[in-house]
Amino acid sequence: MKTIAVVLSVLAAILYSQTTIAFNPDLYAIGVIYTNRTIDDASFEPGPPGSGLWDFTSFVSGEENTFYSVVYSPSIPHIGDCIITPNYIVYDTSSTDSSETEGWIFCYADADSGFLGLGLYGTYTTTTTSEFWGHNDPYDASIEYPVNYLDSWMEITESEGGGTYLIFTIDYEGWDSVYHTVDGYGSIVLPNGTFDALRVRRFRIKYTHSDFLGIDKTTRQYSYAWLVTELGTAVTFEGPQDSTGGIPDSIFSVGKLVIQIYNSALGIEDVGISSDAIEVLSFPNPFNSSCQIRISISDDDNRQPNKKTEVTIYDLRGNIIAASSCGYPSIGETHRITPANGTFIWTPDESTPSGIYLAQVKMEDGYKTAKRVVYLK
Repeated sequence: MKTIAVVLSVLAAILYSQTTIAFNPDLYAIGVIYTNRTIDDASFEPGPPGSGLWDFTSFVSGEENTFYSVVYSPSIPHIGDCIITPNYIVYDTSSTDSSETEGWIFCYADADSGFLGLGLYGTYTTTTTSEFWGHNDPYDASIEYPVNYLDSWMEITESEGGGTYLIFTIDYEGWDSVYHTVDGYGSIVLPNGTFDALRVRRFRIKYTHSDFLGIDKTTRQYSYAWLVTELGTAVTFEGPQDSTGGIPDSIFSVGKLVIQIYNSALGIEDVGISSDAIEVLSFPNPFNSSCQIRISISDDDNRQPNKKTEVTIYDLRGNIIAASSCGYPSIGETHRITPANGTFIWTPDESTPSGIYLAQVKMEDGYKTAKRVVYLK
């Protein structure tokens, strides 16, 4: 049986604001849009599937654009740290009305290790809706369309009597949007830096129904989106539309390139603790089952980390596996994380499988940080 140690130490530090992110499932406020630029008729070659490097500086450089550096915590699970051949990616949004917002959550799904969260992205405001997109799933569409119903009665009178007929016509246009292929992973180059990215190939089909549900016209289109952990969807490319019923080529010569860089895409939180006073490490290597999370706080507050800090272990589906708090009686004493001499120790039992876990540290003043732990038996 192996032991995972979470070490907390107290060092003197100067308090100041730091931007960071915590794992699952909190929602954060909207941040600042750094840039949002659309380029029409951009010549573009998406490149072959697989790993790659995509440089968009030729499209977005210039005085008309203002870019800022994006500061992020090493505790964020970056795309580059995840499985390099993902099975598929999940996009999930929900909202009950126009005043409530939920986060965008992107995560890998792997048959062996389950879901691996990539981070919490921005907010989503809309009327009542719920969407779920499965990438590389056989077919899981998100459909939006206005529907107009036209009911009319026509009476036909014949010499021998009258007859009544119902003419019922439905006219509407619909878009099916499916991100059905994760076909690239690597780095994306923008004027404000180079970032880990996951490329998603999108297929969109538009259809018009009318006259007793007959299909009048079909429009198909391929597009690409680059998902960047630190920036959200940083670059999208919308290819040409084909209204003849055929499928357009996946290699685009002309289209619309949209550069979108959001601070809100990171899911930020100001925590009021010095960056020098907080350090998250996993050593001697990320595949060691013993992980240390070291937190330094100002000793001006005269706080004891054992009493003022909680440590919780999650699996990749967000289930609580172990905790130092007494607020989770369902986990049982065998899954309690016990503090000893400034160290929180988790000793997994025999039923705990090997895999990736999230160790979250939460302090009394609201600060939270998280670290992935690879546990191998």
